[in-house]
Amino acid sequence: LLDRARIAHGRPLSNSEANHVKKEYIDKLMAQREATAKKARQVKKQQAYKPDENSTFSWSATTQTRGRR
Repeated sequence: LLDRARIAHGRPLSNSEANHVKKEYIDKLMAQREATAKKARQVKKQQAYKPDENSTFSWSATTQTRGRR
């Protein structure tokens, strides 16, 4: 990536130019990671457990272990 920028400029890159190229690349990568994470969150939300609203008794209800006091 830095080599391509150096060849495009036709001279060695300054620190500022090299850092600018790196920063653009990192920003692009982070945008891609954020997009994939967003898709993963949507899929996870769609596949989340949905309790049956028609049932009268819930087997997954939390019961107090010590009972009522």
